[in-house]
Amino acid sequence: MGVAVSVVVSGQSGSFLVFVANSGSGTVSVIDYFKTAVIATIPVGRVPQGVAVDPSSGTVGVTNTGDGTVSVIDIKTLTVTKTIPVSAGPFGIAPAGNLYWVTNPDAGTVSKVKLKTSSVVSTYSVGGRPTGVAVHPDTLQAFVTKETGGAVTVIDEYAGGVTATIPVGNSPQGIALNTSFSAPVSVANSVDGTVSMIAPGCNLVTKIIPAGNHPSAIAAVGHRAYVTNPQANTLTVIDLAASAVIETIPVGSKPMGVAAYSGNLAFVANQGDNTVSIIQSS
Repeated sequence: MGVAVSVVVSGQSGSFLVFVANSGSGTVSVIDYFKTAVIATIPVGRVPQGVAVDPSSGTVGVTNTGDGTVSVIDIKTLTVTKTIPVSAGPFGIAPAGNLYWVTNPDAGTVSKVKLKTSSVVSTYSVGGRPTGVAVHPDTLQAFVTKETGGAVTVIDEYAGGVTATIPVGNSPQGIALNTSFSAPVSVANSVDGTVSMIAPGCNLVTKIIPAGNHPSAIAAVGHRAYVTNPQANTLTVIDLAASAVIETIPVGSKPMGVAAYSGNLAFVANQGDNTVSIIQSS
């Protein structure tokens, strides 16, 4: 059952790999985009939920909700090289240059995992069932959605931890960070059916955009955001510059994860029918 998806493109080897977490089988599927085929199935922990690529370390991090660990996959060998204990029920994950940030909804915390030491080096209490996480590549601030708090918490280690709590919509889940856009943090508010756009400099919501039926996961590249609608089996495509939906695309059953590459290519993990939809938007 695909619940999350991430993409890595290697210019050196000419590879374009898509990694999909399969919660039901405790595995990660690796899809070769050019071959349109699964080239590897990698055993990880129990009930994998989140997956993220860290190009700087050449790894893929996977949260295993069922056993409280993060599996680290080497992109070159497509094997698990580390299994790192975090907290009970880890869910979301984001890379930050040889580090991974992990949300722990049941504990109300966020863990920072250091690959070099294979350990949790910092834990932050945020409350409100944290689910999604994104990290700014320049400031290294972490932005965390709180599903039951209707807010995004900002963690800044250089400033001593949690520095802001930003009200967004009802039941925020997915979050994406896109530094090529003026308000680069996009938050999918499931109950409201909206996306909140946050400008990190002032930590304010600058725009609220309709985003379909119970939006869940979100990915953003350039001026576009891609939002899954699990209850409608669709993908909403938003023009961020125009603050408007430009396409609603049918995908598979219960789309739960999305990754984007370039301006108009997206990959959707469909939990209901165990497929990945590849979208070339107009």
